[in-house]
Amino acid sequence: MSDSNSDRTTTDNPSSDADEGVDTDGSGENDSEEGGAAHAAAEAHEKGDRHERQARQIATRAYRAERVKANYANHDPFRLADVIGIQKDQPVLFIQVKTNRFTADDKSHYRTWSRGKIDNEHTIFEVWVRYERKGWEMYRLDPETGEYTMYFKTGTCNPSNVRDEWGETFHRTLEEGINAVVGDSNDE
Repeated sequence: MSDSNSDRTTTDNPSSDADEGVDTDGSGENDSEEGGAAHAAAEAHEKGDRHERQARQIATRAYRAERVKANYANHDPFRLADVIGIQKDQPVLFIQVKTNRFTADDKSHYRTWSRGKIDNEHTIFEVWVRYERKGWEMYRLDPETGEYTMYFKTGTCNPSNVRDEWGETFHRTLEEGINAVVGDSNDE
């Protein structure tokens, strides 16, 4: 015996495909607002991971450098940095990697965090900003003044091309002081 309702499809709670997070345009991705935001967040996370790997590759020119594994909030447990470098007879290097921006809020946050932790003799804190298709800028925090000094800038994003020049500049900042290096670059 056949059920007369078996050929009918009904829903008790009608909703649009987009509300359910369904692929409505055949792209293979969730087309709802939440899905779009989730996709954008995933892309940003992937981009940040890539830039952290590139920063690590650059830092290996002067340090044994490793990425810090992120926890669920996308921060290392101590909120120190994305990359940490160690090398005999050099200060420990903490690098925070940013993409396309280094805001006043960022500067204030890291300045507050670093108080009493960074001394530039045993520990150095830097923010490296990777600008899409433009290159890198490297900033070092002066723990006494709380100011950031950009000591290295490049017009390429390729870490293999940046690595050696950054390494030479970085070693000069340790030997001669960052102000001597920045002064030289401003004279050119």
